[in-house]
Amino acid sequence: MVSANRDELSPLALLRRSAQAYPDRLAVRDGERTLSFAALAERAWRLGNALRALGVGAEQRVAMLSLNRAELLEAHFGVPASGGALCAINTRLAPPEVGFIVRHCGAQVLLLDPELEEAASRAVEQPGLRV
Repeated sequence: MVSANRDELSPLALLRRSAQAYPDRLAVRDGERTLSFAALAERAWRLGNALRALGVGAEQRVAMLSLNRAELLEAHFGVPASGGALCAINTRLAPPEVGFIVRHCGAQVLLLDPELEEAASRAVEQPGLRV
């Protein structure tokens, strides 16, 4: 039984609450780039909407090969916002290992850090995968 005053705090609910309560506070510092909670939430929701437009829905996987950047954090919120599940891939893996993980997890979309595009293009040859 759930009490009348109980509210589950999922990661998406936490981001939504943070953006409402502290819209201008610093949420992310990525080198010289900074994002407020409101900006982080906006970017995450946009990513979620873009993924839904690509057909990502409940329990579908989105793989991401990215350096440790703000975009990876955005994906940790944006992919679940689309209903999908994120499979973050270690950038230190060899191209065949990256390809194996993408195929094994059944990703429909692969999000890429621009710096890693060449390595991923050699590694991923999956029919129907959107890169």
